[in-house]
Amino acid sequence: MDRRRLTTWLVTGCLVAGTVAIALGSPVGAAGAGRARDRGTGIGTQAALTGPDCSPETGRVAVPQTFTPSCVRPFPEGGDNGGATAPGVTATTVKVVGVIPNAEQEAAFRTRGQALPRNAATGGAGTWEDAFRDMAAPYERFYEQWGRTVEWEFYTSTGSDEAAQRADAIAIADREPFAALVVPGGIVLQTELAQAGVLTLGTATNVEAEEQQPYRWGAFATDTSAAGVNAGEFVAKSLAGRKAQWAGDEALHMETRSFAAVFPGPEPRLDFRVEYFDDAFRKYAKRGTPTATPVSYTNQTSLTSASAEYQAQAPQLVARLKESGATSVVLFANTDLVRALLQAATTQEYFPEWITTSYALLDVNILARTVDQRQWAHAFGIGGQLPPVVVASGGPNFGIYGWYWGQDQGTVTSILPGYVSFLYTGIHMAGPRLTGPAYRRGMFAMPKTGGAAQGRVNSYEIAFGPAAGLPYDEYLAVGLDGTLVWWSPETPLPADASGAIAFPGTGTYLYVNGAQRYQSGEWPKGLPKFFDAAASTAAVNPLPPADVPSDDPCDGCPSAA
Repeated sequence: MDRRRLTTWLVTGCLVAGTVAIALGSPVGAAGAGRARDRGTGIGTQAALTGPDCSPETGRVAVPQTFTPSCVRPFPEGGDNGGATAPGVTATTVKVVGVIPNAEQEAAFRTRGQALPRNAATGGAGTWEDAFRDMAAPYERFYEQWGRTVEWEFYTSTGSDEAAQRADAIAIADREPFAALVVPGGIVLQTELAQAGVLTLGTATNVEAEEQQPYRWGAFATDTSAAGVNAGEFVAKSLAGRKAQWAGDEALHMETRSFAAVFPGPEPRLDFRVEYFDDAFRKYAKRGTPTATPVSYTNQTSLTSASAEYQAQAPQLVARLKESGATSVVLFANTDLVRALLQAATTQEYFPEWITTSYALLDVNILARTVDQRQWAHAFGIGGQLPPVVVASGGPNFGIYGWYWGQDQGTVTSILPGYVSFLYTGIHMAGPRLTGPAYRRGMFAMPKTGGAAQGRVNSYEIAFGPAAGLPYDEYLAVGLDGTLVWWSPETPLPADASGAIAFPGTGTYLYVNGAQRYQSGEWPKGLPKFFDAAASTAAVNPLPPADVPSDDPCDGCPSAA
């Protein structure tokens, strides 16, 4: 791997605190179009805005997807793109390795409820190779690649242990690709590839991405640090200085809220720090308002022993919460820890307010139903997931893949969209002279898109670099914005609701303000209408106009055949 100019990077290891699948299927609305000029790509120029695949109203590529880049000038046939600008790049190709999970890793995907490749024509299992190529097809058609096409190669992971990951990294790097899409994950594998100068799209934390920039990206990762920034602002603006009226213990209802924050203690790989919460709280709270009492737990990385370890910690954590006098507990914790914490709280007869922050995945109905409902009936705050949506039969097709392929062609999987979209967006935005640094500059040049940035409820906000408006540069896929929710144990989810978290059953999150999404610096002041069923909804119906995709056909695509 000494074929490249390498830099020595500070490398850390541990398990990421939480990831979510990237929902990239929502449409592009007219709001928030980015028109900043960028040398080499022609962003904002007349040539870019009048290109054949540009929507001049939005200034973005005209495909039905949230994560859609700015229009760039069309590259002329025979134009000069610099030729071999980086390892794996020629004048006509960009070599990319798709790292495929082995059978054991596929089983782990199934356990997490993630769909493996499916052949839409037969309804049976599909191959990873077909899934990569078929998901890449619409990007090859509509995104600018500056005279090049992606040349796919594939490599099956040999294992998840450190030795296997290091061997895989050597084997992949020896192929000299420009980029690798590391679907099985693996901290060591991703670290070694990025250190070798291979653009690596996987499950990085923001800390790792910054340390190994421009080669490390979290294409399948959630920014947990942003949960702290958003929660600090929300708690300061909406809850601080007011009575703990929604606590489970009625004796607390007349007390002015005092807060405790439950969060993972410092670990090498976690980029969450409670200081992000504290700084945002102090910025927006009245002067002199005390911030939350910190109560840290030891994060567990073993899937087999985590539950037992958290149950062992929980009684001591609850004792510390009670001793602090907290009426309201701000949760930066995963489902297993919260489940154990609530059980211990009930045992110790402690019934505070539980404030959600979008950290990890507890804002998913099916998981929230598994915790102590006597406690969770007093849970409210920020939800990160997209709300369930009611879409009429025969309604619009959400997503670039269905739009391009139709319903009975191509090979699809819920695992790949973020990786593939990340790759082609960066190439599109990098300009003709493709390098790792150019990829980073291009991604950082993108305007905010989706969610709070464009007034939409059915998509996440996505932004990179300083555009995210956070105290650090952003390299990860999602986690920047959220909505306001409260938990109702008795409310059933509407039978016609659909979406990634629309699990049928009783017990659901209710969304206030029409499930409007907010981002750092824009959380509303004043007390939201939590626990007011008349002002809340379990599913969005109908979709706001900004969320409704265009019904324009995909001309010349397989879906139109």
